Amino acid sequence: MKMTLSEKAKLIGSCKGLKVNDVSGIVLKYKTINGKKKRTWICPFYRTWNNIFKRCFTKSYLAENETYRDVHVCDDWFRFSNFKSWMEKQDWQGMQLDKDILSVDGNLVYSPTTCAFIPKRINNLFIGNKNNANTGEQPLGVSLENYRREDSKNKFVASLSIRGKHKRLGVYSSREEAHKVWQEGKILVILDSVDWYKQQRSFRKDVVDALLNRVETLRSDINKGVITECL
Repeated sequence: MKMTLSEKAKLIGSCKGLKVNDVSGIVLKYKTINGKKKRTWICPFYRTWNNIFKRCFTKSYLAENETYRDVHVCDDWFRFSNFKSWMEKQDWQGMQLDKDILSVDGNLVYSPTTCAFIPKRINNLFIGNKNNANTGEQPLGVSLENYRREDSKNKFVASLSIRGKHKRLGVYSSREEAHKVWQEGKILVILDSVDWYKQQRSFRKDVVDALLNRVETLRSDINKGVITECL
């Protein structure tokens, strides 16, 4: 079976020689200051394109970000011209590129159909919202109480981020109870963000649909009494 460019890059541990800047024109500008060459400008399209490959193929980044070990880039985007042409058609200024927002079940590919430029507030809704049950970590939104009082032992804290500010929702005797409180709170936070996002110039219906799908996932998990493992 023919390997994709991403698979080849993963195999050799580098995308060098595989990704191609085939666009004419300057993408970087430098200035010599005190005898040292310093970069003064980078093309925003080129910067975004480079950052994608950094996340997927840079060993130092992958060492610190395990969730990116299986992430790939579609073959078309190995050519800068293809990525630039796509990005020019997006509402990208002041936005963040996200590959996960359109997929509730998780996405491992950077491509035109899986990526979207979204506001930081929307992107931050799901940062860190991946749980690996095999590591022994607490469920999403739950942590162990860190006070050393005797009555705080084996207590679980429910917390979440509300408009960028960390908020404790309470301390509970079981991880399941704390997680349910987080689930209920997360629904309200997402719905509040949806109302805000609908008023923004960057509004996209497919992004709103994806956000509401996550609300339904949370509601379903609450009704079933199960832990939400990923959003």
